[in-house]
Amino acid sequence: RRVHGGFGIDKLTMLSRVSSVVRREAAIKGLFKYAGNSKTSVARAAVTERAALHSRAKERQHSQSSSGILKRLWKGLAAAGLAFAATTVNVASTAEEEEPKFPHVVGVVQYQSNAPIEDRFSIKKTDLGFFISVFDGHGGWQAAEFAQGCLVDNIVSSVPNGSKKDYKQAMIAGFEKTEAQFISKLRPAFQVGFGDLNHVGCCALSVLLANNTVFVANAGDCQAVLAHRKRGKLQAIPLSRIHNANMKEEQDRLRREHPNEVDIVRCKSSQACYVKGRLMPTRAIGDAYLKYPEFNNTVVWDKTRGRAVGAPYTPPYITATPEVVERTIQPGDDFVIIASDGLWDELTPEEAVQIASQEQAPELASQRLLESALKKAADRHHISVEQLKLIAPGRRRSLHDDITVAVVSLQPFRS
Repeated sequence: RRVHGGFGIDKLTMLSRVSSVVRREAAIKGLFKYAGNSKTSVARAAVTERAALHSRAKERQHSQSSSGILKRLWKGLAAAGLAFAATTVNVASTAEEEEPKFPHVVGVVQYQSNAPIEDRFSIKKTDLGFFISVFDGHGGWQAAEFAQGCLVDNIVSSVPNGSKKDYKQAMIAGFEKTEAQFISKLRPAFQVGFGDLNHVGCCALSVLLANNTVFVANAGDCQAVLAHRKRGKLQAIPLSRIHNANMKEEQDRLRREHPNEVDIVRCKSSQACYVKGRLMPTRAIGDAYLKYPEFNNTVVWDKTRGRAVGAPYTPPYITATPEVVERTIQPGDDFVIIASDGLWDELTPEEAVQIASQEQAPELASQRLLESALKKAADRHHISVEQLKLIAPGRRRSLHDDITVAVVSLQPFRS
């Protein structure tokens, strides 16, 4: 269990940090081997190797050699439970001169499937209010990390005064400013031949809690869901809309804007549709080749020059401009779940709200949501959660996506 820049460090990754002697004796390389082509075979191979590891460690349990180190490390990991990066944030204590007022305001957990992880998150108290943001990268981690570093500052700097109307406009301006800054960084590198940069991007969702109000700015398929209690029953209220090519309203919009392009949306199935056959999100930061002609690879046969879209080509197809939702915090509003699509691929909003409500503290609620999502992913592939966790990041991506979950209590933000 470790907190380090938003990265979730799992058991195998932590073991890889041990000395080369311990790695060899623990047969870590064996744990990473495939056994056949099926996903289930991969998990079973990992379990077989894990059993061999246990046997070898038992034989050397009285030794002072590296097996003793390995045994203690496994015991510590088992006590920690799931591999996650968790943080509990106190809104008031982020300012040095203030005493803590709101313990357990937000809990965040993160679990990787990609190697390296492409999700990022940020939690920040500003003069404007309290921000919680989630970034889901695709084509690499670079856009997500860039947005993590500057989106909130760009939003705050875009507010000329304190009115609610300006808050919404500032969130839109902040996203667009972040997009412009990212593209300006890409341009010189792309011009000298770093073609892969043209399809690096990220979905982004930022929640601002200020003046007894929740503002949600979303570009992509991350989601924010409110838990609201009404007559003793808990309801799941979406605070954002999914922007991807699976959604009929997004398909209709794309066809209206590009009427002469029969390939504007290509679907492999009802839940696997892509803009121009390339990208599922219809709003995102980055993905320059789907927005700006200068980033489209015109030498189609040369893959080193980046992604290419052939004629007809009439960009922009996607946008970084977010959709902003505003809601005054009401007496029945309990908490908000903010997560990348790795969570929502496994749980419905209704399921997520019910699961999170079983815990009293946000950090425990986010943990339980992560555990439930991993259980769903494991069940779908007919393996156990333990088998799932034994598969190395990178290979695990075929079973589930990177998962980032934040649960935010609204009680401290009521006026």
